[in-house]
Parts: sequence; structure tokens; C-alpha cells
Amino acid sequence: STLGRWIEALKLAADSPLLKRLAERMGGSVKTLYINPGKGVIEFEGHARLNSQSPELADIPGGEYIVDSLMAASKQLAPYGSVYIPFDYQRDGFGNVSIDSSVVRHFYGEPVFFSPEQKIARSTELSSRPVFNGHDSLPDDDMRLEVLRMTGQAHTLNNMLTALKQQIETPDAKFDLDATVVEVAPYSAGWSEQQKQPVTLSLKQLIIRYGLLVPTTVDELANLARALSVPSLRAPSEGNYGGLLSKDVPLGEHDQKKVSEVVNDWKTLQAQVPLDGQGRVPSLFVYLQRAVPASVTARAGEDPEGFLKALISTPQARAVGNRIQEAIDAQPTQTSAQEALLAALGLDADPHAGQ
Repeated sequence: STLGRWIEALKLAADSPLLKRLAERMGGSVKTLYINPGKGVIEFEGHARLNSQSPELADIPGGEYIVDSLMAASKQLAPYGSVYIPFDYQRDGFGNVSIDSSVVRHFYGEPVFFSPEQKIARSTELSSRPVFNGHDSLPDDDMRLEVLRMTGQAHTLNNMLTALKQQIETPDAKFDLDATVVEVAPYSAGWSEQQKQPVTLSLKQLIIRYGLLVPTTVDELANLARALSVPSLRAPSEGNYGGLLSKDVPLGEHDQKKVSEVVNDWKTLQAQVPLDGQGRVPSLFVYLQRAVPASVTARAGEDPEGFLKALISTPQARAVGNRIQEAIDAQPTQTSAQEALLAALGLDADPHAGQ
């Protein structure tokens, strides 16, 4: 059934080992899950609360996709604005799921019945004409497939990172991306039901399938692992998150001055870079790119996104971003320090960028 397929999508995300790791990181457990898609909050057993801006997501690559999947599926299945697992979905010893009747009524647009007589009357109607009230307004199945895709992408990303790190960390390992096998998670890119399960690809094939440049040295391999580990940047919906990345919350003149002061102070503490041709102190960008591996810098023209991810992921870049975030009192999130740094890079290159 349509409802059954949506429940399977919810279960795939709720049973994710990545979600379990997130819960443990926050001191909670996935034994129970309370999901409120309206507020964007997941509460684990132990009262640990997680949302899409929780900094712990930065520690679990792919965790943000799992959270997005849970929110999207729960939005379709929440009868009273929230999903409570396992109480809304009781499992028996054979893998079957018993669903609270309120979930069924909500999903199929059936009214809430207040008396036994109403329930009996509606049951009689359905027995003679088995069509639910909301049969014409069920969720688009493309939405469900997207939920499955996000969950699959999260798992494949982790599988690929594990393989990359094993190559990097194994002493005297033979550098052979063709011989390293990676499992492709269901519903992610490269997976198909028609293929023999589990689906596997070589690490090289998977890197190419994701449109990434194939590393040729251990240094490049390590940089790819770092870049894939960086969570995607998300523009938060409200609050002061560093400005410049959103015209809705630009940096004010006072905060722009603070950013410039932090950047200039940081520059004075670094090994100096020669003045440019016009006698000016080089930009923050020039200072930071010194920490990027030469192999990555050499490919900046071919892979600017990979270069930028490497640039903002170095220890020096993170230190500057944290200082700026504190200086302008930006609300801390999993990406706020990086957003503050990107704001500083833009402001340092063009002092009028945020005006």
C-alpha cells in the first residue's frame, strides 16, 4: 500500500546506524524517537534533542541526510504533528508493523470519529465502497523516493569514507582504488533493485560516479576524505548567523568592523606573506591557501569546489572562523564558523560586499 511504502521509508531512516551514532554522541538512545517535523526536532530516549542545526551533525558525515529523511517522512505520517517510535509503530517478532489507527486516518484523510456508532457507520461505507476520503490527495511518490535517496546517499557516503580512511591509515598500503570494494547502499546513486545484492563498486568507480576527481596520491586521497567529511553549508532561516551569506540577514557596519579587526589581528600572528605589487597586505585568502596541500591547489582550476572545501577545512581556517563567530556573537550551529569565515573572505576581498 501507499502508506506501507511510506512507513518503510521512515523505518529505513529510523533504523540507520548513523542515527544511532548521533544519539550516542548526544548522550541518548534510539530506543525511543519523538519526531516533530513542524519544529524540526528529534528527541531521543534520555531527552537528548537534535535539529538540523545541531553541531553534532558535523561529526557524523551523512547525518544531516538522515535527519532530513526522518523529517520528510514524519511530515506525511504524523497524525498529531509528531511521530513517536515505537509506540505509533509496534513491531512483532516476524518483522511486521502494527500501526496506530490515528496514523492511518491522518494519512488517508479520514475524519476522527468520536463515537462507536460513527466508526461502525464509516466501516460499513468502506466495506461497500473501499475508497478513502483523501485518496486523491496522497503524497507524491517522488517525495518518498527522495526520502529513500537521501537515506541511501548518507549510507553510501559513510561506506566510501570508511574505505578512503582505511586506504590512508593502513601502513605501507598498496595504493589501489580499483581493488578496494565499497558497498552501495539501497536507493543511492549506482544502486538498482535489478542488480545482485548487495551492490558493490570499486572505490575508483564510486568516486567517478559521484563526479569527483580520482586521487593519484595518498595526500590527494586524504584531502578527498576531508572534503567529503565537511557537512554541506546551509543557510539558516533566522537569527544572526554571520551575515553576507544571506541578504535577509546582512552584516551590519559594526559587525563588519569586528570581522576586519579579527582578520587583521590573526594575520599579524602568522608567518608574514610578502606585500603585493601595490604594497598592500595580502588577503585572508592568500594566507589561508598556504595550508592547502599543493596537489589540491594545483587542481583548483579544475575542481574549485574541492579546493574551497579544503581551504575552509584546514585547522587555520577553522580557528579564524571560530574567532569571527565569537566576535560577532553569531548563533553557533554545525556550519556557523565556516559561514563566518566565508563572510570574512568576501569582506576581506571587497569591504563593501555586505552593504
